Amino acid sequence: MEQKQGSVALRRWARDLMPTVPSDHPVDVRSPQSPTRRGLSLRWCLVLLVVASVVPLLVFSVGYQYLEYREDVANTGRQTLALARSMALSIDQELQTCIVALKTLTVSRALQAGDLDAFRVQAETVVAQQFPGANILLLKEDGQQVMNTILPPGAPLPVRPNMVRRGRYSQPAARSCPTSTRVPWGPVRW
Repeated sequence: MEQKQGSVALRRWARDLMPTVPSDHPVDVRSPQSPTRRGLSLRWCLVLLVVASVVPLLVFSVGYQYLEYREDVANTGRQTLALARSMALSIDQELQTCIVALKTLTVSRALQAGDLDAFRVQAETVVAQQFPGANILLLKEDGQQVMNTILPPGAPLPVRPNMVRRGRYSQPAARSCPTSTRVPWGPVRW
């Protein structure tokens, strides 16, 4: 009985709180303090859940790929630099080998004695072994060729006036040291 009286009292209290509405309008039983808000459908809730879980993974993946790309670019730069250095060392060693072979020719007894035929044989041997397809010229200070291994022995040799004018070979001859210069093109091309 006590429950029945409590239930009747609760109904009276709720009826007193509710505003009076004409009977032809449906009664809204929501309290006036709760906002009127419709919830999202289940489909939209699932869509938002998927987007909220995929977007951070996508951002993380793109950021990680970008960092990997930058690291790969840096590694490629380091590898290219190491390759360039090793090539430079290899070329330097090759040039040193060529310089030693040519220095050996400069101290040849045949050249010192002025025997150009014997020196030509030595020079052709060095060219065949060390510098296949190359050419060795022996020039006077005025640019006159004395020997050219690309031409047959006894062939007329041209004067190289462009050598004298620019002084390309006068300074190395005075210093007695090998020098590399640009390849001069003249009457005999090699």
